[in-house]
Amino acid sequence: MKRFLLRVLLLGVLCLGILFGLSRGYLALLNTDYERSESTTLKFKHVPEHIQIAAFGSSHTENAFQSVSYHRNESFFNFGMQRQNPTMDYAIYKAYHGSLDKNAIVIITLSYFSFFDDTSHSLSVMKRYVNFLPVQALPNPKMQLFRVFRVLDFSFEPVFSFLEGRTADYTVSETTTLASSMTEEELVALGEKRAQIFFNQIGDAKIDPEIDAALRRLLSDCIENGYRPVLVTTPYLDEFTRNFSESFLDLFQAECQAYADDFGITYLFISHDLSVVEH
Repeated sequence: MKRFLLRVLLLGVLCLGILFGLSRGYLALLNTDYERSESTTLKFKHVPEHIQIAAFGSSHTENAFQSVSYHRNESFFNFGMQRQNPTMDYAIYKAYHGSLDKNAIVIITLSYFSFFDDTSHSLSVMKRYVNFLPVQALPNPKMQLFRVFRVLDFSFEPVFSFLEGRTADYTVSETTTLASSMTEEELVALGEKRAQIFFNQIGDAKIDPEIDAALRRLLSDCIENGYRPVLVTTPYLDEFTRNFSESFLDLFQAECQAYADDFGITYLFISHDLSVVEH
């Protein structure tokens, strides 16, 4: 019986070893420039060694803070990505904070979705992070195991992309905004639609405790390492914000300000600053 159990144990270890090896090979395919460009993570291959200004957050960060030549130069780097919340801001910070210079400014944007929409347990959303972040930077055991055994979610598409020799498009195009290509009626409809998505997902939910803890760890670690964190709520079009009550907006601003007060840092609420929004 003992010999049988030992054989089963050895077989299990062998299978895990094979899965681990296959996963490492699969991750290599998922980290080609083409695949990284498809998942909008190619820029993380070009993180400068000395960053004086870093920006973290969701699509508002990604689009609001532009730098030359594919988000890279010698002093600034934009770590923002679509639907990225403070949980993943902190995960990315852990992986790359060694590139920040002493006294670096760390911009952390907070949007209406930031506190409530924790996607760090969603495999579909987290795949892009799992593919390139080291295991220790991932926010929970579920995602860490997903990376170690990534081949279990195997797709032939990266294999075909590699065999066909597909390459990333490095063309840098002029920055444009969605609003610039839409009519007033289309903007109003889009604003109502996005606001409704927010209300359907969030409702009367409170701040997610994991997001709260991650944001506090991020701010605390920044200060301990001599960085200068700044909280910012970037401009929103009136076609979007008009769908939110004054009580909600006041509460949101107060909650953001509370984080700034707790850590003795600056919070810039420029969401309704017409001098910024109109430009």
